[in-house]
Formats: sequence, C-alpha cells, structure tokens
Amino acid sequence: MSAEAMIEQVMSIPYQVSTFIQRARAYFTRVNPVENTITLFLNNLKNMVSVNKKLKIAKYRVAHLNYRLTQMERMMIENNPNNFMGGKSVDTFR
Repeated sequence: MSAEAMIEQVMSIPYQVSTFIQRARAYFTRVNPVENTITLFLNNLKNMVSVNKKLKIAKYRVAHLNYRLTQMERMMIENNPNNFMGGKSVDTFR
C-alpha cells in the first residue's frame, strides 16, 4: 500500500464518522427506542394496576353466565311435558 493511499484513507475517516453519526441520528429519530421503552413500561404498569378491576369484571361475568345457565336449566325442567307438573306453564317473557 502506498503512502498516498494511506493518506487518502486517513483523510476520509472524518467524513465516514460524520456520515455514521448522521445515519445513527436519523435512525434514532425514526425508531426512538427510549420512547418505545417508556411507553411499554407505562402500559405494563397500567395493566398491573388495573388487573384487580379486570378480575372483578371477569368474575362477575362468569357468575352472571352461571346464573343464566341455571335459570335456563330450571325453565327446561319446569316446562318438560314428561314432568309431574305437565309443562303447561311456559313463561314467554324470559
């Protein structure tokens, strides 16, 4: 390698470094990993705080579905024509 080629390579180092810095700055402006990390952390924190409320809602839904299921089963038993009651009292409003 000649001395002129080495000098040319050394002279191009600041240009390469500045190009790298410009591209890195553009990437971090577009992607912004710090903002993404903060957003994920805050979302996880909100989920942890609201998990009890979500659990209560889920328990209520399950209890309500169980109530409706037992109500339906009771209606089917009451309105069975083979039952001792004869199944003549059908409640059409349910």
